[in-house]
Amino acid sequence: MVAMMKTFTVTAQRAGRWWALECAEAEKLVASAASSSRLVAKEMKDDGFTLRDIGQVMGISYQRAGQLVAACNRD
Repeated sequence: MVAMMKTFTVTAQRAGRWWALECAEAEKLVASAASSSRLVAKEMKDDGFTLRDIGQVMGISYQRAGQLVAACNRD
């Protein structure tokens, strides 16, 4: 699965209303990405991967992998 990233361009001249709309959309995308990371870590753990394996695959520390798995278990 390849994730597409959206970029947002804000100019000083249009910083008013447009900035608020772009920030809200960016916040939704960040929340979605965080949720996806938790789910991926949880699925890998359920499939028998160690936290070190999960961390290596996801490019994070094993401690962070453990936090993601724990957060998914709380949800």
